[in-house]
Amino acid sequence: MKKPLSKGDRYLMIAVIALAAASALLPIVTYLQRVDFNPANKAERKIIDPLDRSEQKTVRRFPSFRPSEQVAPASEVDKTMTGSVMSNGKGLPGAGKGEGEIGDGRGQPFPKPVFALRDVVGGMAMIEDASGYWFVEKGSLLPDGSRLVSIGRGAGTWQLTTSSGDIIDMRR
Repeated sequence: MKKPLSKGDRYLMIAVIALAAASALLPIVTYLQRVDFNPANKAERKIIDPLDRSEQKTVRRFPSFRPSEQVAPASEVDKTMTGSVMSNGKGLPGAGKGEGEIGDGRGQPFPKPVFALRDVVGGMAMIEDASGYWFVEKGSLLPDGSRLVSIGRGAGTWQLTTSSGDIIDMRR
């Protein structure tokens, strides 16, 4: 036969049952009485991209990517000859245009600046070059002097297409 519960045990049992019932009902009550922080006409408004910069005129000037706007006057140009030339005036053998010809080497291109695609967010691409990270969008000037033509997915990863025809894949 079971012993009858004392008064204290009964109060404790009632308190535990009430606490369990309140804990079970709390999610239901909070769901039914939720506060609507958004206005009622939210379905009628268009979605605004927080990174939309279509109305922005200039995000940032890229002084390291643009040619100098100030050209040195002719009097400041140093005209000291530092190279040697052959008597025929065509330069040294092997100093051609990169095509096996003998010439002044003016046809030899400089190496393009290297940059890497790091991430794509909200229609903008984050690229990294030697001077830091930059956000670019379609039409933006890139470190190699070309313009960004498109941002898209190809071969399972994001790719940038430049105006010079280069395709830059995302690097991690």
